[in-house]
Amino acid sequence: MRIFFLATVAVLGLCNGAAALEMIEARYICERDVVVPVTYVNGDEPHVALWADDRLILLPQVESGSGARYADGGASYVWWSKGDTGRLEFTDSEKGEKVTLFASCTVQE
Repeated sequence: MRIFFLATVAVLGLCNGAAALEMIEARYICERDVVVPVTYVNGDEPHVALWADDRLILLPQVESGSGARYADGGASYVWWSKGDTGRLEFTDSEKGEKVTLFASCTVQE
């Protein structure tokens, strides 16, 4: 988790006003007991950094009707969070279909 946090800080340190950022770390437990570490970065341009699919995924916050939604420009990965729950989706660009990678994630206390 420490390496994940340091990588997040290093990558997001490129953002303007990095000194004013608030970072909140959470560990989500998803189905099949998969652990997804997540760092929420709150500031002028909120982002989320999470480790899934054997990679660091950085997503900016985008408009959402309920809860928080984080998606990249191509919308290949989308992280949804509301309260203590989260969900990770992936859109397969070749097939054009959305796949839910982790549907039932809950913050580990």
